[in-house]
Amino acid sequence: MPDKYELMKKLLHAMFRFKKVRVELPPDGNIHISEIIAMQRINDTKDGNIFEPSSVANEMHVSKAAVSQTISSLENKGYITRQIGKSDKRRFEIMLTAKGKRLVEIMDSHVERQFTEIIEKFGKDNTLELIRLINEFSDIAENVHADITLKELEEI
Repeated sequence: MPDKYELMKKLLHAMFRFKKVRVELPPDGNIHISEIIAMQRINDTKDGNIFEPSSVANEMHVSKAAVSQTISSLENKGYITRQIGKSDKRRFEIMLTAKGKRLVEIMDSHVERQFTEIIEKFGKDNTLELIRLINEFSDIAENVHADITLKELEEI
């Protein structure tokens, strides 16, 4: 049984290795995974539903400002358009362009093929258990980080 420090090293090594695992995207060279996720959410907001940057920020565990930068980047690349909302002038309506819709279709198909193969090889039960463990680990790590930060602030 490894001691505490050996276990910490092995955990860090596994985390860094897992972080390097990437979903391979079709060669575009000009698109980031966060942009694809935002485009998928925009594509999902049809029939009068409003794209909420805050919900995307929560889902991706990033700031609203990061989502705003992603939206600006997508607009500059011609994947989306923004216009002032018809019913609420304080909001923007964000829509995929034809170019954006085509890219979402290509990416969805490509990612689905990869994940289908990974899940088939790893197994459905193992995949579900991994998801559960990653979420549980992340919850614990976030709480520990928040507790340590709070204690440090109290000492100031």
